[in-house]
Amino acid sequence: MMPFYKFDYFGFDFSLVIAFVIGIGFGFALERGGFGNARILAAQFYLYNMRVLKVMFTAIVTAMLGLFYLGWIGWLDLSLVYISDTYLMPQLIGGLLLGIGFVIGGYCPGTSVVSSSTGRIDGMIYFLGMFFGIFVFGEIYPYITDFYYSTAMGRVTLPDFLGLSHGMVVFLVVVIALGAFLLAEWTEKNYENKIRESNRMKSWMNKISTPQKLAVLALLLGFFALIIGSPSDNRHLKINAKEISLEIRNEKNIVRPVELAEWIIKGKVDFIVLDVRDENKFNEYHIPGAMNVSSESVLEAGLMKNDKILIYGDDDILTAEAWFLLKSAGYKNVYILKGGMKGWQESVLYPTLKADASEEEKTEFEKMKQVSFYFGGEPRIASGDNGIVSVTRPKNQKSLPKLTLPAVNMNKAKGKKREGC
Repeated sequence: MMPFYKFDYFGFDFSLVIAFVIGIGFGFALERGGFGNARILAAQFYLYNMRVLKVMFTAIVTAMLGLFYLGWIGWLDLSLVYISDTYLMPQLIGGLLLGIGFVIGGYCPGTSVVSSSTGRIDGMIYFLGMFFGIFVFGEIYPYITDFYYSTAMGRVTLPDFLGLSHGMVVFLVVVIALGAFLLAEWTEKNYENKIRESNRMKSWMNKISTPQKLAVLALLLGFFALIIGSPSDNRHLKINAKEISLEIRNEKNIVRPVELAEWIIKGKVDFIVLDVRDENKFNEYHIPGAMNVSSESVLEAGLMKNDKILIYGDDDILTAEAWFLLKSAGYKNVYILKGGMKGWQESVLYPTLKADASEEEKTEFEKMKQVSFYFGGEPRIASGDNGIVSVTRPKNQKSLPKLTLPAVNMNKAKGKKREGC
């Protein structure tokens, strides 16, 4: 959920190592907590062992309070944390199906993996059934695509949806969690008859168990969050205009048109392309997947601060203006397309082979011909008498070969297809 990978703090291979280590640790914690046992997991539905509810609410409250206060003291920029889009009805129905599977099978996807790894047969059966369900979903997906993306609400958070401050939401969730804990305790004692009287006098503090002390601490922190209001009020945002102005000259902030073409051909989806030209020019032609937004309104375009953003236009001033606004607002990964639309046309749509081209240039041109055909362009060959001849795509060419594009200067990490849960 954190954008360490997207911001090139480590590469693709190392990210797999980190995921493996976290997965092993998480699975170990689940097994030690008894969550590899379907009887313990299903016990919550019979109201005699509410361990799952307690663990889930503990995780929610711990993470919520930690993120809130880390953001408040300036150690964490919450705007960089990835938030998934909300599709209300598909996700409600998906949650209902998951709940039904949980009740019937006694596991959720994660706990079924833990159970399988310890050799439990029921866990293995559930695990295989989960993969069968994934296969079925893949087969029917083309028929439910419209529903899958229906009732889109964008990236919504509870404070935005309810119109409340972050602190108020934190406080209310803590209160709800404590109420759920009290209800769970009462339910367990009621079903298992574990109410006992203490036979000796103890001090008031000694009577309070460690979980109860932690509950009081969580309630206090939730109350202070209510007073604070918002963890990210830009109190810690410092803008160095001179540093940002000099940064735009850095080659690391520039993306070559050929590199962008490679991203698009390979199907990378970890970046957003902004076209800051006027609407008429955008409608006339734009780079595939680009979003049209004026340079002065980029901050109102609904972009997340953990997005990788690439800007282009006809006017270098407007492009630089949009780049500067985003960088000044704390966006980390903002780039400019070298040469703008003109550079894209010259390098990708209409690459030209010089009359006196070297063998190396001819080899690269052959590769760029395929790229040009992919985007509907017309590669050109210059003749000795200053004439230009367009190269047409062969009629019998049904599909493009696997491309190996010319080398680029930017030292980018390998792209990931998606992020978040």
